[in-house]
Amino acid sequence: MDSKRDKDQDAECEKVTAVLLKSRTGEFDLESILFLKLRGLGIHDLGCTGECINLERLDLSLNNITNLAPLASLRLLSVLNLSANKIANLESLRSCDSLQNLNVAGNVISSIENLQCLQSLRKLENIRLKDNTYNYTNPVCRNTSYRTIMLEMFPNLKVLDGERVVGRGSDLYQLCKDIDDTIKAGLYKNGQLTEHPDCKPWVEDSYWEIKRSSNAIVEEAYKQFNDVLHECKLLNNRATHIINLLRKWSLSINDKDITKAKEVSQVVGALKTKTPQPRTFIREMQTVTLIPGDGIGPEISAAVMKIFEAAKAPIKWEERNVTAIQEPGGKWMIPPDAKESMDRNKIGLKGPLKTPIAAGHPSMNLLLRKTFDLYANVRPCVSLEGYKTPYTNVDLVTIRENTEGEYSGIEHVIVDGVVQSIKLITEQASQRIAEYVFEYARNNQRTSVTAVHKANIMRMSDGLFLRKCREAAEKHKEVKFTEMYLDTVCLNMVQDPTQFDVLVMPNLYGDILSDLCAGLIGGLGVTPSGNIGANGVAIFESVHGTAPDIAGKDMANPTALLLSAVMMLRHMGLHGHAKKIETACFDTIRDKKVLTKDLGGNSKCSEFTDAICQRVQDMH
Repeated sequence: MDSKRDKDQDAECEKVTAVLLKSRTGEFDLESILFLKLRGLGIHDLGCTGECINLERLDLSLNNITNLAPLASLRLLSVLNLSANKIANLESLRSCDSLQNLNVAGNVISSIENLQCLQSLRKLENIRLKDNTYNYTNPVCRNTSYRTIMLEMFPNLKVLDGERVVGRGSDLYQLCKDIDDTIKAGLYKNGQLTEHPDCKPWVEDSYWEIKRSSNAIVEEAYKQFNDVLHECKLLNNRATHIINLLRKWSLSINDKDITKAKEVSQVVGALKTKTPQPRTFIREMQTVTLIPGDGIGPEISAAVMKIFEAAKAPIKWEERNVTAIQEPGGKWMIPPDAKESMDRNKIGLKGPLKTPIAAGHPSMNLLLRKTFDLYANVRPCVSLEGYKTPYTNVDLVTIRENTEGEYSGIEHVIVDGVVQSIKLITEQASQRIAEYVFEYARNNQRTSVTAVHKANIMRMSDGLFLRKCREAAEKHKEVKFTEMYLDTVCLNMVQDPTQFDVLVMPNLYGDILSDLCAGLIGGLGVTPSGNIGANGVAIFESVHGTAPDIAGKDMANPTALLLSAVMMLRHMGLHGHAKKIETACFDTIRDKKVLTKDLGGNSKCSEFTDAICQRVQDMH
């Protein structure tokens, strides 16, 4: 027997109420609801559904609806599913001017006259009155001329009952139907199929050729598929190379034996240099690709190199300039020598890059992210002692998914004056960033992770991102996991940033929130940043602008790039050198004697650099 609570819930669902809509969508304003699914709730009264005047997609299937009058006010409704109800009259849909897709299979529509009210809907291109998959139909479908009459009544129709009636798909369907009808007719003579005047088995030679779509989404999917295929080939080649090296040096590759850690390190080293390494361990110089950048970039890059030299960091710099160049086919790319350097060295340090606004160039930072699949942007935000800001105890990290979301670069013009931008969220990218953030928290002694989202509005895209974060949290019980809306995070962040530890979020939210967090500690001039990519590639960067107004005047502050280089050293396992340089930088700022203008002093960039170098040398 059903409980009283269950009966009460069923009673509440018999009529659509504002309470029901708010509980299903999370929206307090009914006019904000764009998509609504009320499937299988036993509804017979549509109640206040008509107040959702901006509704675009509505699913009311598997209910007991008979009266559609409340839907008459939904002028923006484009997709409507009314299958498996008790509807006989569609007159109320006459005013749904935007309706494109209508499913009324499994109702009691008895005659063609009941459908004439839909003829005024000029955008209607998909109607379903029967569905053989679920055995849904309507009495009107029993009319032997039903299909012919429907096509005459609705000349703009593209799909009827799930079958295309115009375009290449309909041609193929009709071809298969002709062949099938001919076979069923049993028109064979001496084992041979006789000619049938209605059968058209031959098509043009080019009919089956795959034609590339001009649709931006399809193009992006095609590109990503080829990128994945190329990456698989590279991984296969690398695995083959490792196996060959192991065999060449007579190292074990069987599960029964144990390869010594020392021997494994030699294999890894050999993969970088292409030649066998000596068996004695020594700290060798490691090559890093340096991209000085534009504006003040060369000055602050020179400052970092000077400080590294003073600290005797085992780093060899391989300098490369990066600008966007265009292939003959129109595709943008970075210079081949820069890409080859990064592919070989795996680690890069980058100054600020400018993107010419009117030159048609893509964003240089976005181009680098896509080129090297830099999927995670990591920005630690820590208060600097001696540099006064409204907040004194900030210690948090923002980790941003770096490759997709609103920054996927998929945009197109629908009609003049209307532009559409696609927010692309994939399961693979969401899972990858979710797993990375928990690994980061564990490896850096961080205690909690907060997933930042707007899944209450973007239920599918942000919902997928949030689901992957939840799944990763289940695997890392030692790290506390919370979820929070983006707007709530911003509110709480400016009230008390100390409540946050590690935050993970999709691309656009991360771009905004990471800059907000940088403002808490003094701005982008003191905020480091690192980009972690696939195949061991990582690029560390200063995220401030090129500051062309002070370029070449010895006024720039190298702190952001220097702290990014410290992040790089830790990433490379050079913790001692990282600590030495970081301490020297922090001590110089705390001492307040030699500071650049933006830090509250009057010193030049070169003087600030020399002060840090002196502190580093004093530590020897």
